[in-house]
Amino acid sequence: MKLLFFLVGFYCATALATVIGQTGDWDILSAALAVVIVEGIGALMYKDSLRVVSKVRNLITMFNYWKAGLTLGLFLDSFKYEMDNFVGLSNLFDFEIDIFPTFF
Repeated sequence: MKLLFFLVGFYCATALATVIGQTGDWDILSAALAVVIVEGIGALMYKDSLRVVSKVRNLITMFNYWKAGLTLGLFLDSFKYEMDNFVGLSNLFDFEIDIFPTFF
């Protein structure tokens, strides 16, 4: 179950970065939402004083693994777009064939 929640978190990070990043209008709000979710799960995970937390400790632990997958996925996704430009592979398949000047 721990590995499943970790992989689901990783998948959610990829989906979040892909869907929200399409327009670029919601970047700040989606980042704020991700921070609130991650910090909220962390606060529930490491706080023992609440009785409600002790009753659902196993569920919170599973969501902590989801949070770890989400955080790692967002971290790795941030490098995905810049590594192509750094390595120089961004224009690997971008070529033009101009055959019309030979006929004119």
